[in-house]
Amino acid sequence: MSYFKLEKYHEALDYALKTIKLLLQPKESTTNTEQLTTNNLSFLKQQTGLMQKDVKQSTLVGDQKVISETYRFIGDIYEKLDKNEQAISNYEDSLKISENLTPIYQSETVITYTKLAQIYRKMNCRDGEAMNYYTKALKLLRRLYLTIDG
Repeated sequence: MSYFKLEKYHEALDYALKTIKLLLQPKESTTNTEQLTTNNLSFLKQQTGLMQKDVKQSTLVGDQKVISETYRFIGDIYEKLDKNEQAISNYEDSLKISENLTPIYQSETVITYTKLAQIYRKMNCRDGEAMNYYTKALKLLRRLYLTIDG
């Protein structure tokens, strides 16, 4: 059972922050560093309920995708803790990465746009920003559909 699903958000946040710190460290060519990062990421995914198909973490795109997902997950935790500004900051960090990924990974960007829109909507005073992110999500979904459908 994951800390996030158990609503133990502080513990989930602790693991997520440790993981992002490891992911952002310059990579050394030693096997030990790669193994530690991969093991910590696997543990984080198990604890947070994000266990997915294994993706090689050694490629730049894979690393960027994982970093983006981790920032988004940290944003999710902050949102649950009602720390909206910190959630927004982490969602924006996620976007800085995911917006530059290839179209196959752009569904991550749609999710983050939607999460930002939901937070801004919840804050009531920022409806314009909420609408902006909902619009971006819709436009990207259309573009992705056209890319896939041809």
